[in-house]
Amino acid sequence: VPLFFESGCYPFEEVIVVYAPQEVQKDRLMKRDGLTPLQVEQRLAAQINIEEKKNKATYLLDNADDLKHLQNEVQTLITHLKERYDC
Repeated sequence: VPLFFESGCYPFEEVIVVYAPQEVQKDRLMKRDGLTPLQVEQRLAAQINIEEKKNKATYLLDNADDLKHLQNEVQTLITHLKERYDC
């Protein structure tokens, strides 16, 4: 949800944040979207800082590595949530 934390309009009790350090974000934006370093800085400056999002998360998925790592993170969270909510 874009602007989830910025707007404060979403009354969720728990929040999952997919986290990658800002340097990883910058690198990915330049590679994926072909942005210049200045464009990347502007895009990130328009959002709440990833570290602040990280601190507000109920659950944090580490996305600093490859896709397989993220898939494992997601599966671990799914298992945890199923156990927690008895599903």
